[in-house]
Amino acid sequence: MASVKDTAEAGVTDFEAQLKQLRNDLAALASTVAAAGSDKADGYKARVGEMASNVKDASVTAIQNLREELKGLEGKVETHVRDRPMQSLGVAVAAGFAIALLCRR
Repeated sequence: MASVKDTAEAGVTDFEAQLKQLRNDLAALASTVAAAGSDKADGYKARVGEMASNVKDASVTAIQNLREELKGLEGKVETHVRDRPMQSLGVAVAAGFAIALLCRR
């Protein structure tokens, strides 16, 4: 017949084994969650990098288009100044006078 002491020791041993298994299961779960989080983080990082690249490309294209438009506008202004120098001088003087008045206040 098993004594109470033997039964208690067997129960404690069984409990310790279950506790050890639970610790191993929790460690495996933590590892799995960390790996999943790492995979998601890598995915987000790749998406952000792709979006940044797209924004950079769009910015470069927009800057190039703006430069071309400014070159065209510069050419138009230059042509207008050559065709009507006195009118251009008058507009420049009036603009300077207006800016001087605004800066005084």
